[in-house]
Amino acid sequence: MIGGGAKCAVHVDRIATRTCARCGNFTCDECNLGGSETQCPACRAISGSDAWPFSRDAYSFDGIWTQALERFKAEWIMLSVSVLILMAVGMVAGIFNSIFQTVARLAIGERGGTMGIIWVTVVSTLMSQLVSMIIQGTFTMGLFRIIIDVLQGKKADVGRILTQLPKLPRYIVQTFLFFVMIGLPMLLYVVLLGVVASVVTGVGLSDPSNFARLFKGAGIGVLVIGFLAALPIIYYFTLPLMFATMELVYGDSPPVESIRRAFVIARGHRWSIIGFGLISLLVVLVGLLACCVGIIPAVALVYMLLVGLYLSLRNGSGLPPPVES
Repeated sequence: MIGGGAKCAVHVDRIATRTCARCGNFTCDECNLGGSETQCPACRAISGSDAWPFSRDAYSFDGIWTQALERFKAEWIMLSVSVLILMAVGMVAGIFNSIFQTVARLAIGERGGTMGIIWVTVVSTLMSQLVSMIIQGTFTMGLFRIIIDVLQGKKADVGRILTQLPKLPRYIVQTFLFFVMIGLPMLLYVVLLGVVASVVTGVGLSDPSNFARLFKGAGIGVLVIGFLAALPIIYYFTLPLMFATMELVYGDSPPVESIRRAFVIARGHRWSIIGFGLISLLVVLVGLLACCVGIIPAVALVYMLLVGLYLSLRNGSGLPPPVES
């Protein structure tokens, strides 16, 4: 114990109870894990004495933010390069999407009629999005692996971005399960809302030019009420899925098991996920305001923050230990 009313270097509103044996900074009970650690969270990450110091029962935004920021400062160049690679892959996938959809629409031309064009557009969009998700998924898993390494005190090795390629078949299955669980029901729900709005407003759906009229008068009321009614379901089922791919990488589990584990990790902490998501959005906006120059490091920091939350919620969840790849 220390006296004199010294404050924690991380949580400035809290009384310090120890000093870090490595850097000498004051630490509070949260930072020193109730007095069980002699080093602060940042030094534990650097020295490797603790892979990740937070758990689902002992974490805070301040703690995760400080830890992620310290590790980000040490490896921000390589992390930014990794994010830049992911963005470049996303741009290539986007170009592929546009070409694929254009070719599909040109192929049917006037022969399929209005409904034919609509169906071709829907099908081509779904197919191209699926291919895009698969391409980006490979690099996203690699980026998660790099970030987990960095958060655990290791160097950012850009070469690790393709180490998750053997897991691509499982990622494809996982993506398909996402579509079945969330995408397909939401698509059907949107169609149902469109039909209800069409009945209420008397606007026919056979002519695509009428679609804009659904967003006026009673039609917009139906759509807004329908969206608000779906929010609780979206909140409950979609939030945990952000951890499923991370678990596929870190836990090396099958697709269905990764999804199940994601719900275990998120159980009881969904509001924390929303809070971290909103703060992450603010970080990205700050990056955009910096003449777009800061967007790449901002995205890297956001990934660090969200993966840090995942590691914290996984610790103490009762799930099997992670598998190093």
